[in-house]
Amino acid sequence: MEENNTAMQRFFAACDDLLQSKHFFAEKKIETLMRSIAECGELMALFSQLTRNFHYEAAKRLYLKEPRETRTARGAAYLPADESELLAFVFCLLMEIDTQEVKLPDLLLRYFYVDGSLTASYALFVQQVIRPFRDVVRRCFPDAGKWGDPSMQRKKEDGILQAISEKLAAERANLPRQKLSEEDFRGGGVMLAEMKIAIDRRDIPELKALLCGYYYFLRNTRTTSQSSSEMFMLAQEL
Repeated sequence: MEENNTAMQRFFAACDDLLQSKHFFAEKKIETLMRSIAECGELMALFSQLTRNFHYEAAKRLYLKEPRETRTARGAAYLPADESELLAFVFCLLMEIDTQEVKLPDLLLRYFYVDGSLTASYALFVQQVIRPFRDVVRRCFPDAGKWGDPSMQRKKEDGILQAISEKLAAERANLPRQKLSEEDFRGGGVMLAEMKIAIDRRDIPELKALLCGYYYFLRNTRTTSQSSSEMFMLAQEL
């Protein structure tokens, strides 16, 4: 059981790594994710059972919509409502990416297209596909979160805090470009500076409180950006 617990931890860590990754590292990290499944007896048993009578090609036609079906220049992707089918579908899709039968950049720009940007398209992919995949597996194994030791939890938090810090830097660079009043400009700058201080001292409750305030600041000033949206999504992992 201890060996399987460690393998399960590696699976969830690999999912979290994908959620925080950049698109140009994603194929290697998907390889790591699939290896973590292969090394975990419980996960292999789960996915073997779910895919036994699963018709993946039919599912692709149902959930990966071509441009002619969406009546736009781009396709669209959906996930099955049934959680067992969702796990089977995403597992098979990741297998195709891992074996290079599907090229990830092509998939992103065809079904997860956002402004022609691979970065933005990848962010949509991980939120629409990887996050629900991870969360459904977690519901299948509710005790998985209890297996890790404190050092693993701290390592995960440090990775998230570092990613948020990078988004903060982008926000600071973006702030002068916004059409803000002098008062709003100062207020936004103060909140960003205080968030950096909270990250440096690992004060997660303070960081969350500041992020909440910054969310309403962006709403009131109508200056939401991609970096701020990604920052809020990262904070949900803390």
